[in-house]
Amino acid sequence: MPKVFEQIRRGTTAITIAAASYRLVKVPMATEARLARVVVRQLDATREAGGAAVAFTVDVLSSAVGMVADTDIPNATLLPDDIDLFKVLDVTLAGTSGNAAKSVTANDGFVYKNADSPSQTVREYFLYLLIRPTAAATATLWKYCLTCFQDVGSG
Repeated sequence: MPKVFEQIRRGTTAITIAAASYRLVKVPMATEARLARVVVRQLDATREAGGAAVAFTVDVLSSAVGMVADTDIPNATLLPDDIDLFKVLDVTLAGTSGNAAKSVTANDGFVYKNADSPSQTVREYFLYLLIRPTAAATATLWKYCLTCFQDVGSG
């Protein structure tokens, strides 16, 4: 029987990203598992005051890859050269203005292991969401859900 881990942020716990910036979000999660579901969406501009709706991209990473998590990163800052080595999903998810970016699998999920863990006995229990709004002229707010599972008895 698999053990399921899920993290959801929405409403008052939503992620705020400053205008002309992107953000690497540190998500508490199992140190190694299979990622089954990713849903990221901007808060609704009218009902939830999420800012003007914009297109965006999302990557799920197994490492911070040298970026500082949970801070705004100016759009002019280039992504790390080796970011592809740490992508959990094989594609960058794209969300159009007002719509969610999502990946849901009914299969075995996307296997990952936190790459920032210094050893097998000292582990980091995080995944990272790289949310990159396209041309946001004002601050935007974001909600997400990540679901993963692992076999009972594994770390």
